[in-house]
Amino acid sequence: MRRGVWGAAAGLFAVGIALFAVRTVQAARRYADAPALTERVTAQGPRGFRLAAEGGPLAGAAGPGRAVIFVYATGCGPSRDNMWNWIDAVRAARDPDVRFLAVAPSTDSGARDYWAGMASRVAVTRAEPAVLTRLLRVSTTPATVLVEEGRVQRTYLGPLTPAARRAVLRFVAGGSPEG
Repeated sequence: MRRGVWGAAAGLFAVGIALFAVRTVQAARRYADAPALTERVTAQGPRGFRLAAEGGPLAGAAGPGRAVIFVYATGCGPSRDNMWNWIDAVRAARDPDVRFLAVAPSTDSGARDYWAGMASRVAVTRAEPAVLTRLLRVSTTPATVLVEEGRVQRTYLGPLTPAARRAVLRFVAGGSPEG
């Protein structure tokens, strides 16, 4: 009798393990497909509009040439995770005329300390959230905005996906974010 109970328990355990393995494989497939889905959502930020920021906190990005605007908050986990992507973009820029501007909400008192290691290359400023929404059409952090000749070329909302990261690196190297 005991062998039958142990045999049934072992059988049920084996079925449970098999179901767990199937669910794990399904989750892995969904995760593998996620970057493509995320990229479609990430790349949907506003673009093609002229950055009208004369005299405001974004004036440094509105001029001629290329600029990259990092919108972040020091207390935002995704912004912290995205920091390495932004650092790589700053380091990849070979053209000294590419301007980098980091913009934090005006209530963020640690904004300058956040970029201390890149202070010579990244201009740091703070702006009211309403100003960021009006000028950049961005209301979330993190966001990465690519500007050329005062016109927004591409806006990435949220952490940079691998494809978005490559596009930003191409942009700062003088290429097109489109690939």
